[in-house]
Amino acid sequence: MDQKTLILDNKAVHQKLNRIAYQILEDTYKEQEVYFLGLQENGHTIASIITDIIGDQKQCHLIPFTIDKKNPVKGDIQMNLNLEDLNDKTVIVCDDVANTGRILSYAIKPLLSVYPKKIRVMVLVDRKHKKYPVSADFVGLSLATTMQEHITVEFDNNHQAKVYLD
Repeated sequence: MDQKTLILDNKAVHQKLNRIAYQILEDTYKEQEVYFLGLQENGHTIASIITDIIGDQKQCHLIPFTIDKKNPVKGDIQMNLNLEDLNDKTVIVCDDVANTGRILSYAIKPLLSVYPKKIRVMVLVDRKHKKYPVSADFVGLSLATTMQEHITVEFDNNHQAKVYLD
């Protein structure tokens, strides 16, 4: 029997994303613009919410970013942007859950072929099972879970969100 436990309701998710948005504003206060690379699907939704919050204070570029999460080595990374456009820019890679750091490592890899001013990582939920040397700079909730447990982030079409542990 699969039992899901609600760990963040919609209100809590949006409170955390608001806090993260203001942390990003503080971190990028000298920057005119920021590029948000949202890993599909939920990372892009989270990046969209963040850019909606800070978009009137800073020029934000929301870029969908697709990576094969099951096989990031063989899969193509796709984004609607020329990587050269990121030279001397601040880039924030956004995802819903950071587990081992593997996906975020492969997501950052193409950014190393150009010269961004700074690269930051933002996640809604950070699990403490890192196997790769990537840590999130902006975190909504840190959790110590077992390897058998899973975190599920669900968004509906109106950006209503819930986070479950199962």
